[in-house]
Amino acid sequence: MKSIETRMILTPDQDEVRSALERVIGSSSFTRAERLSRFLRFVTERTLEGRGDELKEYLLGVEVFGCGFWRKQCTAGSRTWFT
Repeated sequence: MKSIETRMILTPDQDEVRSALERVIGSSSFTRAERLSRFLRFVTERTLEGRGDELKEYLLGVEVFGCGFWRKQCTAGSRTWFT
């Protein structure tokens, strides 16, 4: 009979993930990248909350980049948002 190999998937503690996020956002590559920092923080927090499946283009435009129905358009990077 063959032995069954059991593999454990290690999931980092949420506090460890948040600590790593703060280190990344505080790094020299991110200190002047406010929009990128907001994006990374939002995506990380939603994922930690178990809501990663909610991450859609429109939600990111509204929640992260301040685009939405109250504006005619919003330019976020190379994408123009129309509502």
